[in-house]
Amino acid sequence: MSPTLQLLEKLKHLADQNRLSHAYLFFGPEREEKENLALSLAVHLEHLNNETRPLVDTLHIRPN
Repeated sequence: MSPTLQLLEKLKHLADQNRLSHAYLFFGPEREEKENLALSLAVHLEHLNNETRPLVDTLHIRPN
């Protein structure tokens, strides 16, 4: 399993236990992995416990 997928699984596990921090910053070399990780986590959070809860307090910044 790639390090990115391992991190995603850890974050999902924390979310399922209601133990996520209020913010995360993903940074590093320019690759799609960080964005895909953040978007995958957002989808998981929106559908946590089989409830649809739109994430209204999000900020998605990309370089030009």
